[in-house]
Amino acid sequence: MLIQSRTGAVVAILSLIVGYGTWGHAADPAALRYQFTENQVVSFESEHVSEFTTQAGQTVEKVTNSTRSWKQFRVVSVDSSGGAVLEPVLTRVQMQNQFNELDPVQWDSQTGDPPPQFSQVAASLNRAVARFHVKATGALVKIEPIAADVPGLPEAAKRTDASMNFLVAFPEEPVAIGGTWKERFEVPVTLDNGLVQQVTVQRQYELIEITDGIAKIRVRAAVLSPISDPKIELQLIQRTPAGEIQFDTTRGLLVSQSSKIDKTVLGAIGADSRITALGTVTEKLVDPAQSASAPRLLNAPNRK
Repeated sequence: MLIQSRTGAVVAILSLIVGYGTWGHAADPAALRYQFTENQVVSFESEHVSEFTTQAGQTVEKVTNSTRSWKQFRVVSVDSSGGAVLEPVLTRVQMQNQFNELDPVQWDSQTGDPPPQFSQVAASLNRAVARFHVKATGALVKIEPIAADVPGLPEAAKRTDASMNFLVAFPEEPVAIGGTWKERFEVPVTLDNGLVQQVTVQRQYELIEITDGIAKIRVRAAVLSPISDPKIELQLIQRTPAGEIQFDTTRGLLVSQSSKIDKTVLGAIGADSRITALGTVTEKLVDPAQSASAPRLLNAPNRK
């Protein structure tokens, strides 16, 4: 339904791939910092389920996608300020795509060759395509391409804003319970005349609580640029999820992230059209040995 640009596809693949602080009294502001060590390997397991329902007149179409992925990043080097160079690698995926009630197209990267629609993801498996230079806060400094055969990667790497960062970026200053911080980035959208326009999106974070060293952080995203064209709204339909982050302040590691999307756009493909996007994303820190597990593919998300 939605067609990504070449750069957008690279961004999608990079998004598949991907401390310091002890707290005294919970009311005391404290710095949120990652603790990177050279050659450290950090592993995550992710689940992403989405469902797009398009209604135009009496015609209804539904596309469901589910992906389970295993990824890790290696700490290539650490500087004197605690910043690091990180090398993310996507190690395995299980993917499923289904249109209406047709048989789903499935692929597990450990069991066979990919169908055409999954070939670009397959080409990115088990190889580092870029290195991410980050501060101890997780803020992205720059992206260094290291693969010469990935179309669109050099252009995507020029974007060092929050949309390209697979880490959560924390503020430089200490944060108290109830404290908030924000980050803005630009999202390109295509106009009817083929020109590209930048739209500003903002994420706002709020530190909710600290329990046994685990910081719970609420995150919400919103489009700040005025939008009156439903075709542009459609391109942004997945850009404003709401969710929760858990960060281990003792180990300086993200423990988990989760987000949900439930958005509807009217009139994007005709006056009587209605397009609804439902989605959930979850990611959790795992022991590297767990990356060999093979759970079943996920079902479509349900609105709550």
